[in-house]
Amino acid sequence: MPKLIASHTARGNRRRPHHGHSLGIKATRPSDDSPGSHLGAGSLAGTLPDCPRTPHANALNRQNSKPPGGDPARPSFAEKVLQAYAYACAFCGFDGALGRNPVGLEAAHVRWHSQDGPDEVNNGLALCSLHHALFDLGVLGLTPALHIQVSQSYVARSHAGRTIDALHGQPITTPRPGLPGIDPDHVVWHGLQVFKRPATRTA
Repeated sequence: MPKLIASHTARGNRRRPHHGHSLGIKATRPSDDSPGSHLGAGSLAGTLPDCPRTPHANALNRQNSKPPGGDPARPSFAEKVLQAYAYACAFCGFDGALGRNPVGLEAAHVRWHSQDGPDEVNNGLALCSLHHALFDLGVLGLTPALHIQVSQSYVARSHAGRTIDALHGQPITTPRPGLPGIDPDHVVWHGLQVFKRPATRTA
């Protein structure tokens, strides 16, 4: 069965890329062009580990510039999402800043932009760079009740690596009062198309 996304580094014809956002600019993740396909659970995520984020690319993605042609008076997706989550990771609470500028925080799409995910707060999460990468790779997911899931496929030997397991079952931070939470349809999409099931069993 053909796949919507063969790899973040796939070559050839491409669909609209999936975007990761830090403040100000979008980082594209190229995708393969195989329209009309339906993917099984976690099949998107299973194709992604061959594309690590390089320090150089990350530095470019964090420049405080607007996409060409954008409306400077209209907040970007990243700005809206990071403001909604008070500039802190919804999974771990990381809220680092360099002076007054947040660092290591990104706006993640729950349903990927390349798969018709809207640039709206109800499809976004403020995540630290690590948890954003793990969320996009299917290591981390969400339950319908918005608790964090960790894939059983994830393994780590170090203490730092095992801190990811400790996230399992924890509730995420919700947006500020008056702002929409994540649309349940986007949570379902991520669970079916990205998250590497099954989830870790609760101890």
